[in-house]
Amino acid sequence: MQYCDLQDRKIMILGFGSIGPAVLPLILRHMKVKPSHITAVDADARNQAVAQMHGINFLSYLLTQQNYESFLLSHLKQGDILLNLTYGISSLDLIKLCQQHDILYMDTSNEIWATEDRLTRATTGERRRWALAYKQKQSKN
Repeated sequence: MQYCDLQDRKIMILGFGSIGPAVLPLILRHMKVKPSHITAVDADARNQAVAQMHGINFLSYLLTQQNYESFLLSHLKQGDILLNLTYGISSLDLIKLCQQHDILYMDTSNEIWATEDRLTRATTGERRRWALAYKQKQSKN
């Protein structure tokens, strides 16, 4: 049963290690979307064959704090969907980018850049407080 029609929207799946290949069949089963409108992005190409088997695009690319904006904006537009299944890519930075460009955003975690020093000491609760502080700041604007 398909629950929604994405029409011509594109979906980008960041991270295609273990969760991505598991979620993909659910997306294809429950959303009306052309496989050619889905792109999986992962620095490790070990699951590229899984993507190809389902008829979706696969890009082997390492997103960093320096290149994520230009990369994502070259592949996504207003109304598209970004599904973040990665570790070590800032959820808050992705939220901000998606809000600025009207890109729908879903995440499985609340991450910060793996290169940030605070990664070793940031608890899940602290990361949640950062996101809530951002939300409060946005609601005042």
